[in-house]
Amino acid sequence: MELLVSVRDLQEAEKAAAGGADIIDLKEPDHGSLGAVSSPIASSIGQRMAHRLPLSLAMGELLERQSEAEPAVHVLKKFTFAKVGLSGCHALSDWKNRWQNWASLLPSKTQPVVVAYADHGACQAPPPGELVDFTIQSGRKVFLIDTYEKNGRIIFDHISCTELGKLFRTLQKYSVCVALAGSIGLESLPQAFQTSPNILAVRGAVCQKSDRNSRLCPDRVTNFKSRLKTPVFLASE
Repeated sequence: MELLVSVRDLQEAEKAAAGGADIIDLKEPDHGSLGAVSSPIASSIGQRMAHRLPLSLAMGELLERQSEAEPAVHVLKKFTFAKVGLSGCHALSDWKNRWQNWASLLPSKTQPVVVAYADHGACQAPPPGELVDFTIQSGRKVFLIDTYEKNGRIIFDHISCTELGKLFRTLQKYSVCVALAGSIGLESLPQAFQTSPNILAVRGAVCQKSDRNSRLCPDRVTNFKSRLKTPVFLASE
């Protein structure tokens, strides 16, 4: 299982890499679950880090994108993954076309990530099951499930380990790389291990005082990474 750490600037990216992160993810937590960093920040991290680790870029919500503010293609080429959220899309008949249009604008080597929100009702996003089907039908190879609201609740407050495990196994049968996020901390690692994701994505758990809006702590990254090597399983739900 690989560890993805979300960072907001180059200083945090360097700390995450020093702490043992496998993937560096750029996002601005003040701007929501998938808040986009500025183009200059994306450019600086791309230039400094792309040769060292795979990079991931959060680009906000699909319906709120402002293309003129997004990184240029030469910057996006530095990123292995890119993602947008689907809040507000559940009632739209053409959200799949809109998502595919966004994905088509990415550089050929930048993989678009299909993002599901476990608390989809809170943001009117398509439910996870529908997005699993979309991922398979569209032939996409990376899937992330996260929480839209960052209010102290974790992903397992919205969806059970059993249900997540079933969704992940379905995707993995089609060689889809599955990432699990949603305010996961050390105390919820046993549940996370039960679902068998390929990637575990964190921010708050590796920040000072476990607050996603505070600064990243490299020692916490190192500790979290070490815990991934010694999984502990809970009884099945």
